[in-house]
Amino acid sequence: MSLSLYSTSFDGLPVTTPVGCPHVIRLGPHLEYDSTVSYLRIADGVATLLFHYNPDVLTRFLDKNVSEFDFLRKDPVAGDLTISRLDDIVFVGRCVWSLGGTYWKTEMKFEIEEGTGIWKPFYLNGACVHFDPLSDTACIQQCDYFGAKLAQEILLGEEWRPGIGLEFQLTTKSG
Repeated sequence: MSLSLYSTSFDGLPVTTPVGCPHVIRLGPHLEYDSTVSYLRIADGVATLLFHYNPDVLTRFLDKNVSEFDFLRKDPVAGDLTISRLDDIVFVGRCVWSLGGTYWKTEMKFEIEEGTGIWKPFYLNGACVHFDPLSDTACIQQCDYFGAKLAQEILLGEEWRPGIGLEFQLTTKSG
């Protein structure tokens, strides 16, 4: 695994932590290649988005004294992106609109492993795939794949940038 994918821009996320832990990703043309996706995890996409949106927001997300964290990026074109954390459980999802209403294009849940900080998947719903709980290797590989694709979508779309019709909402609760 090449550490060159990871940025050293945020001291709270060292590049030496294992795959599955959040990292801020170094931006560049390398993100457009499918080979990069094998190294990405949704934890990386979340950390990179929050860091570029505002480093203080990433700090709040990582703060164990913050028991509840909700970040919403409302986008009438690409769909809403939700990032939530309740204690050591993380939810990431993309909700899109269609003529029949709204639906979750991708939704995933992870438990942050005590000690390592690795995000362990336990729920995936997206692209006609549904696993609950994730217990076997094939299911976990599917979650890694869909998470990497969503992370790549977030990074290539630079979804931290403001734009016409976009709205960002953040709520946190300590305790």
